[in-house]
Amino acid sequence: MNKKIIYGIIGIGIIGGLFLMKKAVDDYNMNAEAQSYEVKLDSKNKEEKNKEEINKDNMEEESKKEENIKQKENIKKEDTSKEKVEYNQDINFTLQDLNGNEVSISDFQGKKVFINFWATWCPNCKVEMPHMQTIWEEFGEEVVVVAVDIGESKETVKKYIDKAGYKFKVLLDEKNDIAGKFGITAVPTSILLDENGNLIYGVRGAMTYESMVKFVKGELRNSN
Repeated sequence: MNKKIIYGIIGIGIIGGLFLMKKAVDDYNMNAEAQSYEVKLDSKNKEEKNKEEINKDNMEEESKKEENIKQKENIKKEDTSKEKVEYNQDINFTLQDLNGNEVSISDFQGKKVFINFWATWCPNCKVEMPHMQTIWEEFGEEVVVVAVDIGESKETVKKYIDKAGYKFKVLLDEKNDIAGKFGITAVPTSILLDENGNLIYGVRGAMTYESMVKFVKGELRNSN
């Protein structure tokens, strides 16, 4: 048999084998059960923030203290039945949405925040996102759904979102700063915050709709 034909058959066999391996991996990832975990912030961010706070001008600190005292006094006057809880600034972050507006997570104080880290090239994210849309529709009064795209341009993400017709909030982490802060190493990964910006827990991997409902209710924690 001609060597070229033999090499061609071998080449086709290798390509076919790689394709089947990739399909098997994709199928496994699609069907793998999402794993809950305890989210830990990057300690470097905390250290840098502490240094910045230490180096602030004393006059600014005194001014802020006075302002905080006035604010607390005003709050007590307006509502003595409950004390205002400040949003967790260690968790808070600000990114641009698809319209170029800056959005801070603290804007959603008073509701749980479901933050999903994703990318347009991720097949598991594609499977998961319709469930996020349903969660947005069904739990909008108590849970804010925020999809944070990692490392892609606004044009790429906007085209993807517009085509699918998703209505939940989409933010752009083009430099991977926020993903790094939360130690995100793979997509999709989701984290859940309480009403005051405190971490509840995270889940690695794509979730089914049923798992996602349990996730926003806090029922997936340590369940696997």
